[in-house]
Amino acid sequence: MQKLFVITLSILLASCSLFFDNPEDKFNQGDYSGGIKILAQNYNAKSERLKKKNKEWKQKDVDYLKNTVTKVSQMAQKNIDQAHAQNYDEKIRNYKLLLTMQQKLSGRGYSNFIEDFLKQYPEENLKQSIAAQYYDKADNIVVGNSQDYLRKAKEYREGIKYFNYKDIAKRAEESQNLYYKTAAEEFYRAAQNDVKNQNYKQAVINFQKAQQVYKPLGNYKDSVKQAAFYEKKWRTLEAQANYQKGKTVSQKAKLFKDHRLAASYFNSAEEVYRQYGPYLDAAQLASSHYRQGRIKIYIDAESVYSENIRRELREWYIDFVSSPEQANLVINLTTKKDYQQKRDNVQSMTRHDNIKVGTEKVDDGQGNMVDRPVMKNIAFTEYCQKTVNRSTIKATVRMKGLYYLNKDYYGKSLSSETRCWFDRRAPAKYKPYTKNSLLSQAKLEGQAREDLWSNIKDEIKYVSSELSKM
Repeated sequence: MQKLFVITLSILLASCSLFFDNPEDKFNQGDYSGGIKILAQNYNAKSERLKKKNKEWKQKDVDYLKNTVTKVSQMAQKNIDQAHAQNYDEKIRNYKLLLTMQQKLSGRGYSNFIEDFLKQYPEENLKQSIAAQYYDKADNIVVGNSQDYLRKAKEYREGIKYFNYKDIAKRAEESQNLYYKTAAEEFYRAAQNDVKNQNYKQAVINFQKAQQVYKPLGNYKDSVKQAAFYEKKWRTLEAQANYQKGKTVSQKAKLFKDHRLAASYFNSAEEVYRQYGPYLDAAQLASSHYRQGRIKIYIDAESVYSENIRRELREWYIDFVSSPEQANLVINLTTKKDYQQKRDNVQSMTRHDNIKVGTEKVDDGQGNMVDRPVMKNIAFTEYCQKTVNRSTIKATVRMKGLYYLNKDYYGKSLSSETRCWFDRRAPAKYKPYTKNSLLSQAKLEGQAREDLWSNIKDEIKYVSSELSKM
């Protein structure tokens, strides 16, 4: 297990303020690789600046670099040395840390300051050490099933990324092939058990998986043949079961929904067997019961209401027909429109206002004569007349056939306008005005129609739900 060795070089922290970020933050979090990357980024940037200015490194920056590299590398080496023999992940993690340090800090303008570290840990040696740990880790995986072989192959392949250690490539290939063979055998045995349990559909899936996983090596036994055989077997049994359900329902069918259910069973039988051709007369029976299960509706109404009714009743089993003779349900909607405009009697009220009629000279109390307005209270009359117009639509909805209804619905809309004016005694600032405004007859009728439909809509929805049960 990696020990968290927190690096604190407080006397040198001031120098870090010259850099983009502080590697100490990453070190304190235990992210040593991240800290090294920030360290390299900072020193690379500073190296470029010093080169452009033809300046030398400050001793405190050199000391910080040396001390940081020494402490991190010593920590990594200590973790490696003290790790349990089979704690491969711990050793790999620390070797990778040393490799990151080697790759990020070598070949730079400051690399000569850490020459001892770079010589102690050559890049190729570190890569070989990492590959060796992956090699040993894979070797020590105890195999119990196909997934263990797959894990071994993955570990070997991870090692190859760093170094072609011993026969690691050969072992990776052998483990991968053993995974193919073992996994195929596992799926094959599972499929055989499915067959014994008469779970033929699952058997097909497992035979196909056996063939698929073994595909890089060719065909696995007779998996393809077995999958094809049991594919047809389960589909035949499924078709037989659905066909028989359809027959049972159709023999007792009295309602439209019974025919629709029978059609769905016959259709399922046809669909599941389709790749082998038609299944008996399932397609013909599905079509016949599909037709018998459809409900035909005739609507006699203005187009706007007719479209709304269609929209609410539209289902896959509904047909809208062109004559009542063809229909199982006839819907008749008639409307009666009424428009009225009424003016109320003129209302009057006395108003008062103080208006300026002149000025007079008065003493302001300081010996000065100033103008003071002369006000007069004026009484005048305001007249108002309110006009109201309203549109009312009465709809009578009658249904006969599968559903009976005879009911009236109403839709209403109104608007008002109040005109006001003043007599001749009113001051000039009082002008005639109008509160609100009357809507046109067409606008009112449109709103009344919307109100009417909102009242009819819930009834039509209820009818739709009832038809689904018939």
